[in-house]
Amino acid sequence: MLSLSAFVLSPDKRGIGTHEQLGLPPCGFVEMSGGYPCPSCGYTTTFTLAAHLRPIDAVINQPFGFFVFCLTVVAVPLSALSLFGGASLFAMSERWPWPKLFALIVLAWLTAWAYKCALV
Repeated sequence: MLSLSAFVLSPDKRGIGTHEQLGLPPCGFVEMSGGYPCPSCGYTTTFTLAAHLRPIDAVINQPFGFFVFCLTVVAVPLSALSLFGGASLFAMSERWPWPKLFALIVLAWLTAWAYKCALV
């Protein structure tokens, strides 16, 4: 849903807060932490920037959010392949080194959060 709504939203110039255009409240973490973003602050803005074909701005705004956007874009054709082509995504992923991938993803997520905090 976020991917589709990203096409009609306008990216917030603050780098966070684009989700407020959907009627959602501002991030409570930002208010409670004295202005520091939560780990997912900027994702909606990043999705919107990427959907508007501004990938460099999207990466600068929230690197991990752009990674999640790319995963979302790739998931659509892979899901169609699985559904209509009979290929099992679960069978393909059995050979993946899940513990290492999980550690790498968490490290990238925390690094992107630290980066976003440094922008404040």
